[in-house]
Amino acid sequence: MEAKTKEQMEVIAKEMFGEEARVYYSNNVWHIETGVEERFNPEDHKGRAAYEAFMCPEGNYGSDLDRWAYKNGHSSESMAELFDSYDEEQERSARESVAKVRDWIDKGVSFEGLEDYRDRVLAYAEEKGW
Repeated sequence: MEAKTKEQMEVIAKEMFGEEARVYYSNNVWHIETGVEERFNPEDHKGRAAYEAFMCPEGNYGSDLDRWAYKNGHSSESMAELFDSYDEEQERSARESVAKVRDWIDKGVSFEGLEDYRDRVLAYAEEKGW
């Protein structure tokens, strides 16, 4: 890949994103601020798992959703993409839990001490129609 000067990068950014675009270089990476803001209102997504995580404060990151994004490589996603990624991950994880519990039941695994977990997982699966 060919190296570019800041002036070259600014020309490219302005061609792509308009005159509001700004360019800077940090940590060996070009960053482009487009001047375009995402239109995404989290309040329009109440009831989603991502909304609940967004609303749960986390001291070092901002919210549980911000922490999850940082820890799982989703920090550069837009809020809409982040909400979708988080919800997809939560559903995938829940489906895996349901599959494990059903497998344990099929294998006759004892749930001594885990009855509440088993019952919650199965109730959630039934609620979701899985």
